[in-house]
Amino acid sequence: MDGIGHDGSCSVSQEMTKQKAAECFQNHQQKLKLAIGNDDWKERLVMSVAKNTDFFCHFNRAFFQGDRQFIEEHISENVVWTIVGSQSITGKQAFLDAAFGVEDGYRDVDFSIELSVATNGEAAVKGTMKKNGLAGEQKIYSYCDFYVMETEHSEKVKELTTFMIQIKE
Repeated sequence: MDGIGHDGSCSVSQEMTKQKAAECFQNHQQKLKLAIGNDDWKERLVMSVAKNTDFFCHFNRAFFQGDRQFIEEHISENVVWTIVGSQSITGKQAFLDAAFGVEDGYRDVDFSIELSVATNGEAAVKGTMKKNGLAGEQKIYSYCDFYVMETEHSEKVKELTTFMIQIKE
């Protein structure tokens, strides 16, 4: 069912009318305005979202450029990294070993970020990356990372789920 749920959440489908979508949006605007308590809520929301998306873009950049220190400072001790189709990696050291400790790890990778969205301590980043395989051939991947932070205002990742597929040229 489309529209506003009893808890104020929205569900949306292709059949949702423009009026229902507008009502849902207005409901969330009103809740945000009440929570902040003044009229600069739009500016604060935009600034908050920009700050959050900047963090996740920086996290991706650090990851692909081999900035182990930044990643180490911004993952929790009990971080869980799930690369869909592989076994999950649990713990800070295991995460760092998987990302930076293997010969064909994620260092000096060409990448682009196509989309980054973040809200309430969660984020999604979609992009492409190019890296050389073990035989020296270039491989291109499309990826989407989903992040969950320790808390809504934390800068420590507690869960990372990665979907990645190789693109054939």
